[in-house]
Amino acid sequence: MFQSDDLIYIQMQKCASSHIASLLPHFFDGQRLGKHNAASTAQINSDRYFISSIRNPWDWYLSLWTFGIKGKGGVRTRLLKGPTFGRLINNPTIGHYVKMRNDAAKFTELYADDHDVSAFRTWLKLINNPENQYLFKKEHNAISKICGLFTFRYLSLCCQNMDNIKQLKQIDSLEDLRNFDKQNCYIDFFIRQESLEDDFCKAIEKIRALTPEEKQIVYSAKKTNTSKRSLQITDYYDQESIDSVEQNEQFIIDKFNYSCPTSG
Repeated sequence: MFQSDDLIYIQMQKCASSHIASLLPHFFDGQRLGKHNAASTAQINSDRYFISSIRNPWDWYLSLWTFGIKGKGGVRTRLLKGPTFGRLINNPTIGHYVKMRNDAAKFTELYADDHDVSAFRTWLKLINNPENQYLFKKEHNAISKICGLFTFRYLSLCCQNMDNIKQLKQIDSLEDLRNFDKQNCYIDFFIRQESLEDDFCKAIEKIRALTPEEKQIVYSAKKTNTSKRSLQITDYYDQESIDSVEQNEQFIIDKFNYSCPTSG
């Protein structure tokens, strides 16, 4: 995150977070405190203005996959290495460990070629399979049948009282997630990846005015960690994979009014 006296930016993975965090020091005296971490209770209870960023889930998944093909990202690391013995809390047996390691090995061939449309669709199906959620945080296991990876990331970074998520009986429907978000989201403004520069300026102007020179800094800054693909997003998605994202990320789609690409 980036923190100043006036503002805190919560960095959402693969939502232009590195680029936004690199821009903010041009406008505020502040410091980086970790990276993809949520605010503390003390920070939330301060009078700072909170911003974060968000992205169309269909593009978001594709970006995460192509990022992994470059050999980057914590998700790729977890998927390829599989679980450690320390994470086998429910069934710490050798046989179960071997099975889980073999499951993780399935992902290796899916990170070979960013032109492999079939690999992306298979990766997408596996990453949101509730049976594979042991590869991620155990809190996600409790709601993996309700939401996908990005909705869980959103909740983890942008909402307080996440301990409640561990209790499946409290959060067992999409409506429960929406109510939880209404009660616990502490972000004042979201910068959309699709309108990054405009939204960045809007966010800053919630706190202070921007000069024309400062706006020029925003619009001329070179983006970091961008995904470059020769194929269009519609080439990667068929109707089944479109529906998969819609089912898993319905919360984000509804809250931010995102729409799906046309099937290829």
